[in-house]
Amino acid sequence: MNFLKNPNVQYFCKLQHIDNILLIVKRNAFDLEKLSKILTYVFESDFKDKRNIDKLVKMCKVSFPESIKYDFVNNTFIIFQLLKHTIKKNKSAVVVENNSMYIEPFDKIIDNILFQFFDDLYTYKNKTSPNKNIQSILTDESFTSENIDYSWHVIGFNLYYFYEKYRLLQENKMLTKKDFKDIQKYIFSTNHEISKNSIKYITQQEYQNYLNKNSTYVFGFIISEMIKQKLIHMDDRIKLQYEDDDGETIKRYEQVAKIYEYFNNL
Repeated sequence: MNFLKNPNVQYFCKLQHIDNILLIVKRNAFDLEKLSKILTYVFESDFKDKRNIDKLVKMCKVSFPESIKYDFVNNTFIIFQLLKHTIKKNKSAVVVENNSMYIEPFDKIIDNILFQFFDDLYTYKNKTSPNKNIQSILTDESFTSENIDYSWHVIGFNLYYFYEKYRLLQENKMLTKKDFKDIQKYIFSTNHEISKNSIKYITQQEYQNYLNKNSTYVFGFIISEMIKQKLIHMDDRIKLQYEDDDGETIKRYEQVAKIYEYFNNL
């Protein structure tokens, strides 16, 4: 009951149009008791001490079942969205002590935790060598916690889909249409507003030039599939916010048809 009454949980469910979050909690990597402990820890801990950050990372470490199903992966991602949402509402940038003092936005810590989950899941699913380091495989333009946009906690598809396809492309694996057919299993929200947030996220990532051509392939496919499934419409207008080359903040509306054309031209 404490979990359900948590104002951040309630607001997140309203934001993401989630009717019963217990169904999500039931089939994810964290049981209700552990998730409640993590949320409490985020509220009460002083993250000026790096030991507390390390403890949070340890608390969020995921153990995978023998058989990994899509709902397990998707629901765990939604729980990470909830944690990201909670952090953004309750924590600001913190000073971390690690022999030297530096400022680290607290929400980047949960980004790092999310990508550790992605790395571990990819290794587990593909049975790659545990000694294989993602940083040694991918380029400086990689899709990592360093360049992931802040707004991934409000989208309606699991970023692991993008992460997996992008990494396979970076490793020069030969991908065919068959490799992209599972996108519908990673779309967990058909709500129109959430779908618009998804397109907004994709477009801002690309406009910021965070990634390379492989991101264009995967993101472009996601947009085309969302249009095909009528989750988003060509005449929808998406509110964008990003920085130009001079560091100035740009705010404007863009029609989905224009965004679709932009990705096709790339």
